[in-house]
Amino acid sequence: MSKGELTTNCFQKKYTFTASTVQMALLLMFNESVEYTIGMLVENLKLKKEVLVQVVQALVKIQLLKLVGGDFVRKSPSTESSSSIDKDFNGETPDLPDGTIIRLNTSFSNKKLKTDLSKMVLRTEVRQEQEQIHKNIEEDRKMVIQAAIVRIMKMRKQLKHQQLVSEVLQQLSSRFQPKVPVIKKCIELLIEKEYLRRVEDENDVYKYLV
Repeated sequence: MSKGELTTNCFQKKYTFTASTVQMALLLMFNESVEYTIGMLVENLKLKKEVLVQVVQALVKIQLLKLVGGDFVRKSPSTESSSSIDKDFNGETPDLPDGTIIRLNTSFSNKKLKTDLSKMVLRTEVRQEQEQIHKNIEEDRKMVIQAAIVRIMKMRKQLKHQQLVSEVLQQLSSRFQPKVPVIKKCIELLIEKEYLRRVEDENDVYKYLV
């Protein structure tokens, strides 16, 4: 499962959360507004509603988010219990109407300044959705890496393997850190697509073909 870190500046204290891809996508929405409806979040995040609801309920359980109005709202835990993360959230999730308002709890307080939200256990559907999102991100990054290789080789015409890898890493460093095995795989794909070829008698040298 892909994870990342979020640092807050909207609470009385500054917190650092380690969060899963889906949790990060949801929480980052609150940079733009302190509240959304379930329907708005489903539309903006392109998630299945049942997946979003499970993630929301897990964050409501620790009082990071609030559900506004309606009998579907779970009883909030006491302030004392909210100081720790429940790692076994796997309860039955009520069906939340699209108009249900999800609000950031700006009064959120936790004894721990660093918290791993990703350890909250969610149902299989959520884990599968997170894995699919991670897979989509990896596929998108492969396309970005291939585009960078083509740009570099179009300019250089011919390069040794290590030089090409180094230039790809440098060119993409501001966006993400590509893994060397993935770069190598992308080079092989471009050879198959006949954008590049290995120089005869010099297997570590590539030549641009297009």
